[in-house]
Amino acid sequence: MRKKIIMYGLSEGVSKGLNVLLILLLPLFLSVSDFSKVVLYIGFEQVIFSLILFGQNTSFIKWYDASEPLYSSTVLKSTNSIFLFTSVVLLSLLFCYLLYYEDYWLILFVFSGFFMARNEVQNIKFRVDGRHYEYFKAKNILYIAKFLLCLCFILIFEFGAEAYIISMFLSAVLIHFLYNNDRFFKSIVDFDKKQSASIALYSLPIAIQAAINIVFSYVDRFMVSKMLPEDELAVYGFSYNIGALGFFFVSLYSVVLLPNYYKEKSLNDKAKNILKSFFSLSIASIFLYMFVIFIFYFYFSRFYPSEYKAGLVSSLIVCTSYFFHVVYLVNFYKLNIIGELRYIPFVSFFSLLISVFLSYFFIPVFGINGAAFSLFISQFALAYLAYVVFKRVEFKYES
Repeated sequence: MRKKIIMYGLSEGVSKGLNVLLILLLPLFLSVSDFSKVVLYIGFEQVIFSLILFGQNTSFIKWYDASEPLYSSTVLKSTNSIFLFTSVVLLSLLFCYLLYYEDYWLILFVFSGFFMARNEVQNIKFRVDGRHYEYFKAKNILYIAKFLLCLCFILIFEFGAEAYIISMFLSAVLIHFLYNNDRFFKSIVDFDKKQSASIALYSLPIAIQAAINIVFSYVDRFMVSKMLPEDELAVYGFSYNIGALGFFFVSLYSVVLLPNYYKEKSLNDKAKNILKSFFSLSIASIFLYMFVIFIFYFYFSRFYPSEYKAGLVSSLIVCTSYFFHVVYLVNFYKLNIIGELRYIPFVSFFSLLISVFLSYFFIPVFGINGAAFSLFISQFALAYLAYVVFKRVEFKYES
């Protein structure tokens, strides 16, 4: 497993590292006003992607079986039909939105989200099939293209914040046509309606939970944009991304360990041991990363405009909140493998309400640190409620 972690670590390091490096470089080339727009675009990108994906990243791992090609083919066709449906719905809603707010660049988000969703499922298919080299290439080319295109549009063509949207769209389309070889439009006509309905119903609570969680992680930045000056949003967006980089290690361990975890089909001793490894590695990595944050702010922040140095405390608070998010994920994975996810959307929604409520009172008083602290408390609530739900379900499951 150590070799596999190193291999996936290199791939995730290149892909996520370039994405984070881009966010670290943009304040050097964009005005504070443009970078504050990029902060909002990043959140919007995540929300749209999550809604179109509709929980298929989790469902596909559970339903897909590489040893049964015919069955697996119908699963892939079902996910294609779900992606098309969610994309059309979101595009219709966005056109209604654009009747009042003429930011037409946002249309690219929906098309990008569609291609990104298909790419995500294709990457999962590569992992489950054991085609690790294809997974590494697809993942890395996407982020290398996005990184180079964004800098190219800013430095050569002198684009502003919209360079981020254009580069995301073009890189997603590039990877889609390089690696998604299935005949998409044939598959959405020739799909099993009954199976698609079953997968969609199974995915519904996962999709709602994922969308709420994305909004949950984005709402603090949105409220900062509404309650504080534009430069404060840029500082908070910068500090948030520095703190959230600690989640990179959690993502890495989930990519490596989850396929083996879901192969168990039940919460047996082997599955529990996999989750223990995931929990231990994640907590230790986040703790070590907090020292990296100190080093960054004390030694490297001098290269940035002076405003960004004020983000140290909020970066540390954001990073610390991921301790609780790991607890939440462990309980979520347990509930998913035993098929008891119906309460998870309520858990996420209640935590979202806590975040909004606390942000409303904390941000005017404590500024960007108030936004980070509201995130910290709401992540604690998310972890605690997920734990309580699992304990109640576990009693019925074991009896």
